[in-house]
Amino acid sequence: VSTQSTGDDATYGTLKAQQDTIVLVVDCVRFLLFRKTLLAHPETMLGGMFGQNMDRFTQGNDAGEFRIDSVTPDIFKAILGYYTSGTIRVPYDANMYEIKEACDFFLIPFNTST
Repeated sequence: VSTQSTGDDATYGTLKAQQDTIVLVVDCVRFLLFRKTLLAHPETMLGGMFGQNMDRFTQGNDAGEFRIDSVTPDIFKAILGYYTSGTIRVPYDANMYEIKEACDFFLIPFNTST
């Protein structure tokens, strides 16, 4: 028995990959994330935004990207550490007040364990 691909498998694979990744744009810097990384922390703002009801509450731009205006790229990169390791690696030149404000905005705990 011979099977022949019609190209639908490739299209499905591309669509599946697009659904599994999310592009967040922070001050013209693009961050490509796996959706499951954010969903690991559903109690946070990003975990909630991209959860089961993502289509109802979250609207991307024409390219399917999501804009974040509340922080700088450096602060956002530090915040993303929480999603991957459970801790926030604060840049040496970062203002701790800005880190705390970002944690409050994204609903991430700000304490000695993070």
